[in-house]
Amino acid sequence: MIPHWTKTVRWTSFICAPLLHPLLGAGVADASAAPAPHGTMLPRPASGDHRLGAWAAVTGSVPGATGKNAVKLAGAAGKKFAQERATAQRQGRVSAQAVLHRDWGAYPPVNASNGMMATQSILPDKPIGGGDFLYAPTAKSTGHSCIELTTAYHGAGAVLWAWDWCGQPGAAKTVRMDAAFRATYTTTVNSRPAYTMSQVRSNTARNTWTVYLYNYKTQSWDTFWSQSGTDKTNYSFGWNTYEIWSNTNPSTGHGYFCDATRNTTIESSDIQIYAGKWTPATAANAPLSSRPPAGSSYNCPTLNFAVVSPNNDWTATNR
Repeated sequence: MIPHWTKTVRWTSFICAPLLHPLLGAGVADASAAPAPHGTMLPRPASGDHRLGAWAAVTGSVPGATGKNAVKLAGAAGKKFAQERATAQRQGRVSAQAVLHRDWGAYPPVNASNGMMATQSILPDKPIGGGDFLYAPTAKSTGHSCIELTTAYHGAGAVLWAWDWCGQPGAAKTVRMDAAFRATYTTTVNSRPAYTMSQVRSNTARNTWTVYLYNYKTQSWDTFWSQSGTDKTNYSFGWNTYEIWSNTNPSTGHGYFCDATRNTTIESSDIQIYAGKWTPATAANAPLSSRPPAGSSYNCPTLNFAVVSPNNDWTATNR
């Protein structure tokens, strides 16, 4: 998401090593030392089968809709996403078209890294009506990433898209998080279905970024989307956040998203930042936008935000 606060924030500068490294050989001892020593390998996530080794190959491609079909599948959630981010690009802030807009999460500062990994829980078969939209988690690496990977919920259900920030801004690839997707790209993490994503800069000169999903059937990585060019967000920092656009349900007095997501938890765990090597997100390299806010500020008094492990694991639980 593009943050909506208006105060000026001075971020600490970080010096980052290039993402691609020379061939390190087969006997790599430290899986955190580089994201892809052979150009086709990435660290295996904590939720993967580590009996197979610390590294996992990139072997396939995630099936999904691209081009106009991706935009169509993104539906109303994609249209709202596009409207608000276009406003933010022009004005440096989001507009006030929705009744309520809120977001919270981790914001890696300017040039803190050129890669991000995270395991993101999902809410299967969870449509949200009333014109509400829930983007959670939505993640974009710092370092002028070309891609924002968003888990989106709206009236038609749940989708996952790669939002293109270096080409024509919009949903470049969209997949429905249906039973087939969940059987391949999710596993149970902390009692919840979750996928693991990695987004890395694979070519510094061209600013090429690639997003991968971990395939739990093959125990390897599949390419989701790749793009090169100039980041059009006007923001150098990144984010991994929970975001809503919400209207009030007159029958309950809560946001429609709040009523639709009762008794659920959305979690972003095993968040890692690449800055010379892969390391867990911390308060230093991925500061929070604020302390965990009260659910009432989201028009959802039953919603509780928490930091499980600073700042590499956060939850949003709606009781």
